[in-house]
Amino acid sequence: MRVEDAVKEKWIRYKAYNALKKVGKVVEAKEAKTAYNEAKRVAKRVVWLAKSEDERGIFADISPTSDGVFRLAKQMDRTNQDVVGEKCIQNDAGQLSLSDEDKMKAWVEHYARLLNVEFE
Repeated sequence: MRVEDAVKEKWIRYKAYNALKKVGKVVEAKEAKTAYNEAKRVAKRVVWLAKSEDERGIFADISPTSDGVFRLAKQMDRTNQDVVGEKCIQNDAGQLSLSDEDKMKAWVEHYARLLNVEFE
């Protein structure tokens, strides 16, 4: 079964279940939910198999002695990294504020400018 077909089938079953639930047909909704859960389980399995097959294809092309191993390792490391730390902000002069003290000064300038605006 293809991934697109499994996901489409899951979506169709979900729409049917949701429509029955909104109408208030409890018995039919329970049956539809069972069918939806089965389609969801099948779709997850198909997606997992497709991903694992793709990974096997990627790793099959790389030999342990080539440079491709290091390139793949760097790529995997970049994609698996979390964003750590706070983002830097710009002060009113347009300069980046990187330290905590500079960030606080930039926020003070920003809110001072916002709070001192005259409205008609």
